[in-house]
Amino acid sequence: MGPGTGIDTKFSVKGSLIVPREVLDDLKRYASSTPRLLRQAKAHRDHKDCLFLTRSSKPYSPNLVSRLIFEMRQQAVSRGLHFLHRFHFHQSRATFGTWIIQLLLDTGIRTTDAVRFVRDAMLHKDERTTLNYIKFLEESRGKQELASKFSQAFTGLCRRTWNQEDA
Repeated sequence: MGPGTGIDTKFSVKGSLIVPREVLDDLKRYASSTPRLLRQAKAHRDHKDCLFLTRSSKPYSPNLVSRLIFEMRQQAVSRGLHFLHRFHFHQSRATFGTWIIQLLLDTGIRTTDAVRFVRDAMLHKDERTTLNYIKFLEESRGKQELASKFSQAFTGLCRRTWNQEDA
């Protein structure tokens, strides 16, 4: 991704995507599936290399993708998945970054190596952007510990028998 690849990135950062093996296998199966090959056969020669083509054998435009995601969210919410009501793609990206850096740190990897890996995986131009994930984790951890201590103290108060002398 990035300059010279046909896939624009923010600040023209160049890099690669991390794709889970299962997803890659699904994409390979789809690439050789009959529906996709029929769309490819009808596609303009400039679009024959596109993996995803619409029913009219044209590449998906950014506006169409946005509309389809919006419709998918609406359907999901109507079926009870209310957390998707306020879902935004960029939030899932940040969640991924935070999640992956936490996993790396939990393995005992050095913080600098974890930051470098996540910076490259997320195509951050500036390492300071990635360091915000570390800052978020540290602040969240402190807030979680505080909430836990408060909860323990409050629960202890609620469980006391107030009729006893040492209450």
